[in-house]
Amino acid sequence: MGVADATSRFFADIAQRGHEPLLRNVEGSIRIDVRNGKRVEGRTLIIDHGALTVSDAPEADCQVAMDRELFNRLVTGQTSAIAAVLRGAVIAKGSLELLIQFQRLLPGRMP
Repeated sequence: MGVADATSRFFADIAQRGHEPLLRNVEGSIRIDVRNGKRVEGRTLIIDHGALTVSDAPEADCQVAMDRELFNRLVTGQTSAIAAVLRGAVIAKGSLELLIQFQRLLPGRMP
């Protein structure tokens, strides 16, 4: 699988992981909308004291939107979500604290 598949692999891995001890004190949901041309793929990551669930729920405590190429770079550890927000490459609404906690799921970010 190449980098083009990083987004799909990330969500599949999260769904299989089921629990992340680094997020044991975190509760909330993050809607991630990934643009691929004119198509938008959305997933919601629900974090309940470390328990992880991926769903298609449209509502979340934090919503982020970005293009697929950028999300592929995020999930492969090549860039930071917060840096991307500061550059204006990611549109973020709601709880930015959840976005910071989300980075713990990404390679090479916030141990």
